[in-house]
Amino acid sequence: MRQIQLEDHIANALDAIARARGLSLNDYLAMMVKQDKDARDDSFDRDLDRLLLDQAKEQTFTHSPLSDDFSRADIYDDHP
Repeated sequence: MRQIQLEDHIANALDAIARARGLSLNDYLAMMVKQDKDARDDSFDRDLDRLLLDQAKEQTFTHSPLSDDFSRADIYDDHP
């Protein structure tokens, strides 16, 4: 376990927020870390999607990349 030093007013505010949510300070901080990580992951996913869409817009297809009758069976021939 690691200890960190915070100014009293910050520690008191964090503790009050945690208690108001019915959480320990440790659980509240763990929740905040997870939310921050999820937000960063979402941001990366959005950036990647934007990059891939931009690259796709640069592609010119003279015909549909998939046939009109393309189905799941074309991918999974051992089960529908």
